[in-house]
Amino acid sequence: MINKYPFATLLSSGVSHVLLKALILLATLAIFIIDTLTYLDIAVAVLYVVVILMGIRLFSQKGLLLMSIASIVLTVFAFFLSHGIDFESSAFARCLVSLAAICITSALAMGNKSFQDALKRQVQILGQTHDAIVLTDLQDKIELWNPGATSLYGWHFDEVKGRSSDDILATQYPSSRAEAKEWLTSHDQWEGELTQIGKDGQPVIVSSRWSLIRDNQGHPTRILITNNDVTDHKQADAALHQAQTELAHAARLSTLGELAASFSHEINQPLASITTTGEASLRWLKRDPPDLVEVSDCMNRIINEARRASEVIKRIRNLARKTEQVHAPLDLQDVVKESLALVERELKAERVIVKTQLKATPVMGDYIQLQQVVINLLLNAIQALASTEQRYRQISIVLSDANPAVCTVNDNGPGLSQEVAGNMFKAFVTTKATGMGMGLSICRSIIDMHGGAIKAQNREEGGASVEFTLPRLEEVSSD
Repeated sequence: MINKYPFATLLSSGVSHVLLKALILLATLAIFIIDTLTYLDIAVAVLYVVVILMGIRLFSQKGLLLMSIASIVLTVFAFFLSHGIDFESSAFARCLVSLAAICITSALAMGNKSFQDALKRQVQILGQTHDAIVLTDLQDKIELWNPGATSLYGWHFDEVKGRSSDDILATQYPSSRAEAKEWLTSHDQWEGELTQIGKDGQPVIVSSRWSLIRDNQGHPTRILITNNDVTDHKQADAALHQAQTELAHAARLSTLGELAASFSHEINQPLASITTTGEASLRWLKRDPPDLVEVSDCMNRIINEARRASEVIKRIRNLARKTEQVHAPLDLQDVVKESLALVERELKAERVIVKTQLKATPVMGDYIQLQQVVINLLLNAIQALASTEQRYRQISIVLSDANPAVCTVNDNGPGLSQEVAGNMFKAFVTTKATGMGMGLSICRSIIDMHGGAIKAQNREEGGASVEFTLPRLEEVSSD
């Protein structure tokens, strides 16, 4: 096979620049000698063009300029040495042709050298950046792979050249590659988060930016991809969220523990007194004859201790419920929207689609508590869907501005088992291995305090439905 690029081959073979420069010098002298001492009917000086082309990769722009000037000077000098001042001969015409060829070639060589220098600087910049930069054709075949990509993914350019980046990196898109390319074609750029697999088999999460490259006629030719590794950021974010969840869970456990300790400490004393007094009453009754006066006294003391226990329970219950609550007018639609925003991470993590039918629904209530109800119902639905292997996971939320107002949360999960359906709003009833069974119980307490009702049932089309009602603001005002 004929080598189309002999000088490139020569450069890549490892021959030193010193020898090449010496070769260029000898070639220049040879052309000058032949042009001066021979009388060939050809423009010998045109061969200086070859010398200039050889020097593109060896010399700077300044060096190429000096070579060009030297070639012009030698051409003119050789003409005068050989032909004197005979400007009417064919030799003069050949000299002019040679000078024109040298000038044109020099201009093209200088432009090419400027372009190569700029390209080298860009390559150096790409090599220094920590971002992974990949250039592919429209069929996703890799044409460029910078050191940042090697550092991020572990593959070297010679291992991935000409291969599909999606196949190598097992790229997972937020939706699909077809949608990403459709957006890219329409807007000339696309941005999103991708999950990919490195050479070591470890997942890599990147913030990816695609730019569509077009030719002079506006036709798309290539895709420039810039990927920024956000794996550590995402892992830290997830760890923070997990820590916050565990902290909230620990806080709830701590609260329950405090309540249990309060009940234990405050109730034990009246219960102990009731037990002792009751035993004493039995002894008075067993006497012959029974001492009814003492028995009556004991019964009074038992009643008083029972009332004391009741007051203790009432006080702790009021503390837990924060009875100094202030209900204010609010739009239940705003509660639902903000609750959806707060569980957005969980929805995305489990690939759950949410559909809503919302309308302005004025009610009177505690915004935070009602938000807690909606979030609890959403999280329960998400966790139910996460336990299934179905690909299409959906939650729908419907608000009805009837009187009373109705909020319904539906999912297409596994539904409710018969064992749980009738008791799911009771405390400590749960289907989760690590659950405490307090979430829905708290929801019921909050809805009860707002004068509403809550219920759950299975849907005929599959999945579960939880519905709660609240008095509309007009009804509350009329009361």
